[in-house]
Amino acid sequence: MQNLSGVSVLFFQAVSRPIIFICLFLLIHSPVVSFSETGQNKSKSDIKSQKLLEEKNKIEISYYLDSRDYNTLNILTLFPNLPLDLKIFGFVDFHGDQNQSDNRFDLTRYFMEYRLGRPLFPKSSGWIKGLGLEAEYNDFNGQRNHVSRFGATYKHKLPLFGNSKSWLQWRYHPYETDGSGSQASMIYFISLTEDFFINGFADINFIEDGRDRWLLEPQLNYKLTDLIDAAIEFRYNEFEDGNPKLDGVGVAVGLKLKF
Repeated sequence: MQNLSGVSVLFFQAVSRPIIFICLFLLIHSPVVSFSETGQNKSKSDIKSQKLLEEKNKIEISYYLDSRDYNTLNILTLFPNLPLDLKIFGFVDFHGDQNQSDNRFDLTRYFMEYRLGRPLFPKSSGWIKGLGLEAEYNDFNGQRNHVSRFGATYKHKLPLFGNSKSWLQWRYHPYETDGSGSQASMIYFISLTEDFFINGFADINFIEDGRDRWLLEPQLNYKLTDLIDAAIEFRYNEFEDGNPKLDGVGVAVGLKLKF
């Protein structure tokens, strides 16, 4: 019961902050140019590209066992079809402490990330539909460990292995509220077969007056059922790797429950 109580406290600390983040809508909602085309003028390629970029509401709950003797509970949400062409994506990771094998089920820390995005040309088709603006809010264990980022994104299909399901998204946030630098990211989904796929991200943080830091999390997934995936994930965190008390490299295995 103690562990459940601790998770509850962490959860409420984490999810209260996105309320502030949603207010960033005021900074993103601005008039945009509409490059609309009639249905008769759209090529098959344009239609496929448009369908590729369409997403559905999603909630995922995942649980992982990390090779560094701690566990992770992940709660992920996606709401891509909000009014005014807005999209919200976010997740909260609840972690145990590293190298605590006897207490690996105790979730004592969290990291959260929420993104508010909007396409630049929502009524367009083809490659230009993938351009967008984004605001991101990050928080690590509350207190003063939070930062907001603002920038641009571009998402496009990735024709690999003879399928059209794969995609790649580039992101660049040149402004951060903590004044520490900027961030560039690559997010990807690669369909290997009907049941196997790879997804993940690569972030590079450009630190002013400091060394740049990478975060990488590629993940191999296997679809067990329509509701459950099995996953193995490689984790590399150069912020943790720079801490003599932490190990920045690990491998995690887990299950995802999809709604």
